[in-house]
Amino acid sequence: MTSGFLFGQSTCSLAKEVYVQELSNISLNQGIQFFKIKKDSSFFSVNLQGNFNKITVYQTDSCAKMVVKSVLNSVGVYQPSPSQIDQGYCFCETCIDRLSQIKLSETESILIKIEGGTSVESTLTEIPVVKSNNWYDKDYNKGDRIKLTNIMFIAGTANFQRASYDDLDLLYNLLKIKSKLRIEIQGHVNGPRLNNKKEFQQLSEARAKAVLEYLVTKGTSKKRLTSVGYGNTKMIFPTAESEFRMQFNRRVEILVL
Repeated sequence: MTSGFLFGQSTCSLAKEVYVQELSNISLNQGIQFFKIKKDSSFFSVNLQGNFNKITVYQTDSCAKMVVKSVLNSVGVYQPSPSQIDQGYCFCETCIDRLSQIKLSETESILIKIEGGTSVESTLTEIPVVKSNNWYDKDYNKGDRIKLTNIMFIAGTANFQRASYDDLDLLYNLLKIKSKLRIEIQGHVNGPRLNNKKEFQQLSEARAKAVLEYLVTKGTSKKRLTSVGYGNTKMIFPTAESEFRMQFNRRVEILVL
C-alpha cells in the first residue's frame, strides 16, 4: 500500500487508483484531481469531509461514460441547481445516505473528481460481520453437541439415504477447517415401544461406524474420530408412529471431545 501523500491526475483517463483507506492521504492542489477507489468487499461506505470545493462521484469507473452519481461539498451533501441538473448532475438519496457518505461497491471501482481545497478526511464504515447460525459455521468447545438430522438411513440398514451426503460433506469440511477438533459419532435407531435388543444395538453401532468410515475415506484422520451406538435408548420420538418421526429416530449426533 502506498505511504505518504497521494497526488491525483488532472484527467480522468489517468486517474490514480487508490485503496479506500488511503483517501485521508490525498494532497489537494487547488485544481482538479481524479482518483479511482479500488473495489473492496470489507467496507460499506466512506464519509468524505475537508476543505475541498467539490467532489463528484460517478456511477462508473470508465471515463468513456461518466454518469454523475452525486456531488458533495465540504459541508456534506450538495443539492445541484436546476442548471447543473440539466448538465448531468444529480442528487440521489440512495447514493448518499447523509452528509458526504459514499456507498462503496464490492464489484467495481468508484471514480471521484476532487476540485479545489487542500485536504480530505475520510471515515470508513466496515461491512458488519453476520455470524451464521448454521451448525457447520460455528465454533465448538469440549462437550458441545451437533445434531445432524439430515444424515438419515434406509430402514433396518446402515446405508445412507441420498439426502445424507450434503451433511456428511459439511461435517468433513468442518473437521478440515477446524483441524484440532476431535469428535465422537453417536448412532441411534428407531424402535418405538420396544426394549433395546441386540439387533438395535448392533445397527446403531454400524450407523455410527458408517459415518466414521465416510469421513476417513474423505481424508479425516481416524485418530480424531470415535464411534458409539446407543440402540433405541435415546429416541427423539419414543412412541413414533409416522415414518416422518421414525426417520428422526434413525439419526447420528456428534459429541465434541
